[in-house]
This record gives sequence, C-alpha cells and structure tokens, in this order.
Amino acid sequence: MFEQGADAGSRFLGSFGEPCVGEVVAWRLNGPGTLALAATTTDAAGFAFTYYDAPLDSAGEATITAEVAF
Repeated sequence: MFEQGADAGSRFLGSFGEPCVGEVVAWRLNGPGTLALAATTTDAAGFAFTYYDAPLDSAGEATITAEVAF
C-alpha cells in the first residue's frame, strides 16, 4: 500500500490574541491513515504540527482534532 501525506497544524491563541506557548497539544485521528505524533508542543507563535499519512487506496474522510487542556 502506498501513502501520501501532509503536515497538519493548528494555532492556539489566548483570550487576548496572544500565542499559547509551550502547551501540549493532543492529536486525534478519526478515519483512515496515521498520525506521526499523538502529542506535540506549541512553538513561540502558538503553532503545533504533526504529520498525517493517508493511504492512497482508502475511501472516506479523515478528521484530525487538536486539543489543549488548560
């Protein structure tokens, strides 16, 4: 089976628009494929990323969810 992939990312901001730095982000995948990392940490700008691999021969949609527990 061959796969194709892409970066998946999200930005987390506080209530005043400031970046949330150093927060642990939990990633969840619903659907076909795999995520490279189940948890990552936000950077200085509030961004966190993981990598999504989708099988080429798969039908259906995948939903990726990112969550930070404050």
